[in-house]
Amino acid sequence: MTLIPYLPNPYPDEIFGSWLRRISIYNGKHIWKQLCKDSGYPGTPSGLFDFRDGDPRLTRLLESLGLSYHDAIVRYTTFPFWLAYDGYSLRTHGNFAQNSAYRRLRQYLGAGDSRVPVGSLRTFGLRPSIEGLKIPKFCPACLSADIEEHGESYWHRAHQLAISLVCFRHGSLLRSFCPGCGAAAGQIVPRRLI
Repeated sequence: MTLIPYLPNPYPDEIFGSWLRRISIYNGKHIWKQLCKDSGYPGTPSGLFDFRDGDPRLTRLLESLGLSYHDAIVRYTTFPFWLAYDGYSLRTHGNFAQNSAYRRLRQYLGAGDSRVPVGSLRTFGLRPSIEGLKIPKFCPACLSADIEEHGESYWHRAHQLAISLVCFRHGSLLRSFCPGCGAAAGQIVPRRLI
């Protein structure tokens, strides 16, 4: 397995794909591609911005970065938010507190028997349709604050929820496009906005 020379810590509220992108930037494309290849991906994997259902390749990639799949979906994805707002699970299971997915997540987080195995998102009764985002969103004020505090910007997971239109910290409208050039946010130079 390829060793990573530098593994940055995730920033507060940083979404999974933003952290992976920073790992790639800091270690170079060659090391990142080799790490992905060692994990079983034929090339650089796409679609890893937010959470994905369990995949042995993703599990191997995360383990090589010192993180379990379970910890990654809980700490660095929108999964906990979707669990709270997933209408399908609520309609299917009724009262939120009685929702079996909610109980399993509480158990996993230590509010019950944390030894409950969690194999995939389907364990929680979630539909694959909530696994991805088309264009990420950002808050201009957070972008400036991130650069000032950390020297770089990153994607915040709270901004990526379908229900998020305004930044909860600054009250700014979230954007998906650069106001200057009109480029989709995901196409902007990574050092300026990952």
